[in-house]
Amino acid sequence: MNSTKESPLQFFYDFFQKGIYTHRNKFLNQDPNLSLADIEIVEINKEAEYIKTRIFESGEWILSIGYYKDVLASTLSEQVKISIDIIKSQVKELSREGKSFYFYLDAVLGDLNEIREIVSKSRVSTKYGSCIGSVYKITSFLLKTYPSHFEKNESPVIIETKTCNIEKKSHKNIKEAPNVNKPPKGNILAFKWKDENPMNTILLYDCLKSAAIKVETDTLNKFNKAFSGEVLTEPLKIKWILTKSGKHVKPPLVRVFDLLINKLELIAPVAGNTQLASKLEYIFVDPNGKAIKNIKYVYKNNAKTEHLSPVETELLQSIENKFQTDKKS
Repeated sequence: MNSTKESPLQFFYDFFQKGIYTHRNKFLNQDPNLSLADIEIVEINKEAEYIKTRIFESGEWILSIGYYKDVLASTLSEQVKISIDIIKSQVKELSREGKSFYFYLDAVLGDLNEIREIVSKSRVSTKYGSCIGSVYKITSFLLKTYPSHFEKNESPVIIETKTCNIEKKSHKNIKEAPNVNKPPKGNILAFKWKDENPMNTILLYDCLKSAAIKVETDTLNKFNKAFSGEVLTEPLKIKWILTKSGKHVKPPLVRVFDLLINKLELIAPVAGNTQLASKLEYIFVDPNGKAIKNIKYVYKNNAKTEHLSPVETELLQSIENKFQTDKKS
């Protein structure tokens, strides 16, 4: 499972395919009756994924809680550093030998795209932002260290990493200036994931592409903006192509976001159907690129109770399955 000079990302291949299950189970399946001289387990909560312990320190017992997500993030952070060091070392070695290292870097990027796919298809890995985050960190290293080689590359992992870096800068600016979070008059705030996991955007995009949205050159970039939680200064004009009876796009669009916001509770709540309708109208257009208007009336007519087409039924089910937490894993 260790990364090597020949395979600098081997750990991540193995870990996201099988290792994460063992890693998590090892953490959560510790002996609940463990009691040593200076530590004892008080509670193991498998649903919330934490272990509560009492530690004897400086003459008193101190209560401590350790979450699996933090243990996982620490493990992945260490492995990111190891992989980056290996890549740096190999590039230096190839340079000393007078050989081009660009083929090596391209192979690394290819591996990152494959690992991204593995993460996106894993119900366990997609629960934790640190999983896709580790992939983005290594990709970010490539972009910053070898910009001339990768700046024009449009592979999925590079596009997503660039978008993620932009969002982080935006979040930093908002923290420094709290009032920035209020959109200027005429502008709209994008949707925001409750757990702030950027992988959610990719999972939803994978569900909606072709079935509900038309994929064009800049669709993924627009889609990332739509779920950034940031101010949208101009309409995104993502083409929504899933219709009711081949004509009406509004009912299916409303039902998808009702599922995400109210049933699955993945997206931060929006204050009222009128504001939600405004967001949808600002982000999406119909298959011909024309504005979608009066979505708020679809909510009033309760589109959720209508008969669904087989395509829409399958789409809603696929979204639910994709985001469903596999508690048995």
